[in-house]
Amino acid sequence: MAADRAHKTATCNKCHANNVFKGTPKDCWSCHRTDYDGTTNPNHKALNFPTTCDTCHTTTTFKGATFNHTFRLKGEHNVSCTVCHTNATNYKVVDCLSCHEHSKTRMDDKHKSVSGYVYSSPSCIKCHPRGGD
Repeated sequence: MAADRAHKTATCNKCHANNVFKGTPKDCWSCHRTDYDGTTNPNHKALNFPTTCDTCHTTTTFKGATFNHTFRLKGEHNVSCTVCHTNATNYKVVDCLSCHEHSKTRMDDKHKSVSGYVYSSPSCIKCHPRGGD
């Protein structure tokens, strides 16, 4: 695997100790675990972010990551991550119902024709991944 962008200046021995090439991990996290564990804004480890670094980062620059949030973060949804991601050990858990306290009865009535409807935050996100209607 050829070195790319920011890795071009690294010596081969930086990743391939004692010139051993076979079995050297190719994923970012194997080499950048200390960076991942030490990141506090946002705290990757505490929020259980994925260790597939290239989901948000590029090899051009590790700092200044880009994250394309699937939900529109504007208006009343332009809030701190922890407002919706209330589970400190798993960022994938989202809480819609603490802000959108729609009456369960009202929502049940509104969704009676929706197959598999469940009054829960995961169900809200599943059917409304970009928010809105």
